[in-house]
Amino acid sequence: MQSTMTSIASMTYSGQASAFNKGRTATMELAFFLLFPGFFFYQTLLGLGIMRAFLGGYFSIVSLVLLFPLLFYFLADIKRGKGNFTRIDFYFFTLLIYCTLIIFVNFIAGANFDIIRSQFLSIIYLANIFIMFRMTDFNGNKFKTIAIASLLLMSGIIFYFSIDGSFYLAELGASLNPESLSTYQGFARSYLLTFIIVISLVNTAKVRILLYLIAVPALSSTWHALNLSRSYS
Repeated sequence: MQSTMTSIASMTYSGQASAFNKGRTATMELAFFLLFPGFFFYQTLLGLGIMRAFLGGYFSIVSLVLLFPLLFYFLADIKRGKGNFTRIDFYFFTLLIYCTLIIFVNFIAGANFDIIRSQFLSIIYLANIFIMFRMTDFNGNKFKTIAIASLLLMSGIIFYFSIDGSFYLAELGASLNPESLSTYQGFARSYLLTFIIVISLVNTAKVRILLYLIAVPALSSTWHALNLSRSYS
């Protein structure tokens, strides 16, 4: 009887652990796609005037939404003993706490609220990025497939909407909320980080070379667009 109860308890714990792991994996993968390819596609639709900025500039709202589930799995993983709180974790979060205190002191001193808000959201974004990259298993077949498809779609968008080698959305659509549009640096950041993950997952030399041949001109196009926007500002 006791062995039966022990077996049932073991199966229950195993089931709970499996559900926890699946939830953690799904959350981390979702965070990656929302923060990088998702940002790129959202901003593209805004730039072309296809939709309104129902999520504002995107990063602020998405980062706030992701913060709590990411923190939950980060802390739960440490508590369960499957992830050690390393020195890197300690140094990183100590830095974030220090930066947060500086922001708080400036807020009390009456600093510009928009600057305070922007800096605070940057802290949240950095925390999300750190946890997501620390805990995501990038080797899942489903993740690889979606990541590669996202990179190719982003590349196609850049090439299709490039004029004289420069990625440029403004002439091809009127944004309904121009104040929410990102700079081309934001597009390049999302593309670059997606590319870094994808290229690290590819083991075939020929495929790697092909991806480099696609990514280099794509990034060059966004960089050219960034320089043009700065020259006209």
